[in-house]
Amino acid sequence: LYEELERSGILRENITLMGDSTGGNYISSITFRFIKENLNYISKEILLYPLLSGDYSKTSKYNSILSTTNKTFVENIRRYMKKYASIKENLKLEDVCPILNNDYNNYPKTLIITGDLDPLRDEGEEFFKRLNNDSKYLNITLANHGFINSNDFDIKKELLNGFAGRNLQSCLEYRKGIVRGIINGLDVKEWNPDTDPYIDFTYN
Repeated sequence: LYEELERSGILRENITLMGDSTGGNYISSITFRFIKENLNYISKEILLYPLLSGDYSKTSKYNSILSTTNKTFVENIRRYMKKYASIKENLKLEDVCPILNNDYNNYPKTLIITGDLDPLRDEGEEFFKRLNNDSKYLNITLANHGFINSNDFDIKKELLNGFAGRNLQSCLEYRKGIVRGIINGLDVKEWNPDTDPYIDFTYN
């Protein structure tokens, strides 16, 4: 794919790979494989709440796994990894669990995004701390795994139906049940200095 893109005149530095959850696992796994084979294909990545380890048991070292109330999600991860790894011993291999790799020196610049309530939060943060470059880590407050936010309710509608979707409308429409709009700025009715009962003197 990269060779085809280069033949089309698209520069490697203009390509960013992005994957969420198990897709983040896949991208990270092939990135490490490229590094080991000295294939300098990937320059930038975005990993959204990535699944990076095989440690989802009741003795997991990750507090976000042990403390989550979303036990069904964790059980689904266990089942997925069992099928993905095919045999239990493979869960100890870095090709299946990218966080088991020891050498991060040539890993590309990466943006890692997790949610504060995401069971996979801690492994995403640990992975970020191992990177030796200008990578960034963003943890979204009160966001769970797979949560997508827009900055207000009108933009949510535009993302699903209009120009703001940037050709991703079909993907967002498929997951519209978890797309949420949040208020952009202050609620001017609640924080109105002309009617605010919690200040000594009102003004306008």
